[in-house]
Amino acid sequence: MFFPTKGVLGWYDRQEQRFGKLPGASEADLVQSNPVWSPDGKELVFARAKAYDISRLLKLGVTVLTPQDVPEFFGGGQKFKYDLYRIPFNGGAGGTPVPVEGASGNGRSNYFPRYSPDGKWLVFTQAESFMLLQPDAALYIMPAAGGTPRKLRCNRDSMNSWHSWSSNSRWLVFSSKINGAYTQLFLTHIDAEGNDTPPVLLEQFTAPDRAANIPEFVALPPDHIKKIDTAFVPGDSYYQRAVAIISHTKAVGDREDMLKAEKLLALAVVVDPKHVQARNMYGLVLQALDRPQDAIQQWTEAIRLDPTFAEPYFSMGLLYEDALQFDKARALFEKVAKLDPSNLKARMSLAAIRLRARDTQGLAEELADILKAKPDWYPPLFHLGVLKMDSGALSEALGLFQRAVVADRQQPEAHWRLVVTCLRLGNAQDAVTGASTALELFPGDPNFMDLMAMAKAALGQYEEAEAWGLKALEGAREAQQDGAIQYISAHLKDIQARKPPSL
Repeated sequence: MFFPTKGVLGWYDRQEQRFGKLPGASEADLVQSNPVWSPDGKELVFARAKAYDISRLLKLGVTVLTPQDVPEFFGGGQKFKYDLYRIPFNGGAGGTPVPVEGASGNGRSNYFPRYSPDGKWLVFTQAESFMLLQPDAALYIMPAAGGTPRKLRCNRDSMNSWHSWSSNSRWLVFSSKINGAYTQLFLTHIDAEGNDTPPVLLEQFTAPDRAANIPEFVALPPDHIKKIDTAFVPGDSYYQRAVAIISHTKAVGDREDMLKAEKLLALAVVVDPKHVQARNMYGLVLQALDRPQDAIQQWTEAIRLDPTFAEPYFSMGLLYEDALQFDKARALFEKVAKLDPSNLKARMSLAAIRLRARDTQGLAEELADILKAKPDWYPPLFHLGVLKMDSGALSEALGLFQRAVVADRQQPEAHWRLVVTCLRLGNAQDAVTGASTALELFPGDPNFMDLMAMAKAALGQYEEAEAWGLKALEGAREAQQDGAIQYISAHLKDIQARKPPSL
């Protein structure tokens, strides 16, 4: 809202290296702000309003004011209206300020004046009250000498301000919040009569979670800038742009997008070497670009910078898990579980590694705890089902596998264990139903045809069982699955001997 409590215009003499107040624009009972030079450098235009009396607030003895401290600033209770004034500079001696005709005494708040470089026009922002990006803020154009202001057609429906002229006085760039919570830049053309065109959004200056504002045209020839030094550009801006690219990637692992993100993240860690989130993201992108050692280097540095930041441990653990280096992955996942117990993916990955290693002490309780936080998540449902199945708790295992295949229908191992559990419990008809469902999802899979054969045999339907067994054996031979051929042959032999195969 830019509370109008204080504001004087000051100047700085670059040669003598000294500051001074500008007489006529440094009154204690007024707020003087937004100064802008006329093109000839002889005068300034600035915004002025009566200062708010803060004596009551000083008695509160607080540094930060709350809405309760100044209710008149909220809900439209108090209006603060700025007028534009013109004042000569006179080498820092100032003079008598004069209201700008058409931009003062109009019952509105007038602020942010900008001269066109040719001295012909003055564009300023007008709102009901206050300044900065007010909801009703709109741009107006008027002759620089004064006259009747005209609302520009380029205004968007919400918050227009922070405008700047091009050096040839034909283009105007400004900010607006028409498209969301963050300001974006728009460009309009101004002809010789001051007429403007519909605005164009400058998309290259737009980010999904960053504001673009206070733009300035710079009058330089096209080849004047040889390089842009990023020393003063925060690394987070590069990081956020990379995140935006990755979040909008149409296909996971899209190489072109990953290469764009890689360049931005490389800049982010150069500009801000201590940006641990950027280093973690950089590692993920490098991994996607098949550069695992470079990825590990970024994650290792992120951990060195902040040993309590859990994400790089998790990222590196996933890489080692994919590389089947389970001991290294386990150590990293254990670290994540201690640093961030809410990271269910890390806890689940650790549980899967422990199950693989037959380290099951307390594992069922851990998986059950994960399921409390995420009841319909496939991995803990399946792995807890395996634990229960191995321990002989078949009824519990069956319930978990039934939930698992609902959570993710495309997991063949869950369907396989569901049917096997039904057979071990003697639920032959349920086994037939489960095998039928699996064959619809995975047609021609010899493992499920074998299960169907056993289920039919359990029902005493030996001819159908033998037919399914023969189809399963044929499928295994075509797929050259030597292990499957052996156990399917054994099952078929039992069926042909008119007895259900044992599991």
